[in-house]
Amino acid sequence: MCKILIVEDNDHFRQTLRGLLVARFPSMTLEEARDGSEALEKVSAFDPDLIFMDIKLPGQSGLELTKKIRHTN
Repeated sequence: MCKILIVEDNDHFRQTLRGLLVARFPSMTLEEARDGSEALEKVSAFDPDLIFMDIKLPGQSGLELTKKIRHTN
């Protein structure tokens, strides 16, 4: 089973992406995060196999956050 984390501050877009993924891949486990700090918490607790990352997040960019995640794992 694949574990996916969606990091997106736009609620509508995040829910739309989640709906598309669940419809196509119902056996996946999905978690969501709205910002960088929530994403870091989810990464350590959930340990996702794949992360869909928004580039423009409030507080820090998705690129900066991706670097942090890669260095912690």
